[in-house]
Amino acid sequence: AADGALNFPDFRSAERTYQILPQAAGRAGRGAKPGVVFIQTYNPEHYSVSSVTAEDDDEFYQKELAFRQAERYPPFVNLIRLIFSGVEQETVSQSAKVVTSTLRDRFRTESEDIEVIGPHAAPIEKIQNYYRWQSLIKARELSSLYTLLPQVINDHPPKRNKKVRIIIDENPFSML
Repeated sequence: AADGALNFPDFRSAERTYQILPQAAGRAGRGAKPGVVFIQTYNPEHYSVSSVTAEDDDEFYQKELAFRQAERYPPFVNLIRLIFSGVEQETVSQSAKVVTSTLRDRFRTESEDIEVIGPHAAPIEKIQNYYRWQSLIKARELSSLYTLLPQVINDHPPKRNKKVRIIIDENPFSML
């Protein structure tokens, strides 16, 4: 089921699929006994799967780089992931909407190079009775965000009264 990782809501899903398929295939066969590998997929034409079957690292690299450049993902921009969490679902979603909208308005006036996406419920929406929402900020340079971002977050009432926790994750490893 090679498609499982491809469907994760993370821009690195193709890369993770490309890494894990050869790793799993490498377990086929033992010693002098050759192995046979079958890749079960609904999406055999995806460059992540086709590059593995063709053993073509360069094809994967070129297509992944083109995707990231077209969609403005690293290494072409930096990311900040804002994670909003709290025990009251409505308070969390409202905080995410207000903070994200405020940031979008502030960045629109200060820089056209900054893109604010969201907010949306996190892919894993609830962890240990805490609801989670997230927003994503794409920017070539993060220096302009270092003063504005904490100001906007700290001025938000649910943040001040501890009902909503807001985590700033710079260039996150995972989007889940």
